[in-house]
Amino acid sequence: MRLQEITSPKLIFLLEAVLDEFAVAEEYGSFYSTHEGYAVMLEEFEELWDAIKANKDGAMHLEAIQMAATVMRFLVDCCDVELLRVILEQKRRNKEIFGEKK
Repeated sequence: MRLQEITSPKLIFLLEAVLDEFAVAEEYGSFYSTHEGYAVMLEEFEELWDAIKANKDGAMHLEAIQMAATVMRFLVDCCDVELLRVILEQKRRNKEIFGEKK
């Protein structure tokens, strides 16, 4: 699916919320390593888990958005985009070869 193909208002809203939170996270600078990125993602996940266990809907939703933005930041800061393109294309081809749904 491409961004221009998205028609769900809910998905558009959530993607915009993640992008807004991503912009806030960028103010802290890039991750210096995958280890730092992992540590920050783990911290965000623990905050999300705490909100889930406490059954705090508002906090849970906000933490989920922050978690998604942190994962996106990890991808931007720590991943080789060209390598990721190759891997995802290979994955797509394998699904076609083995008849799996896309």
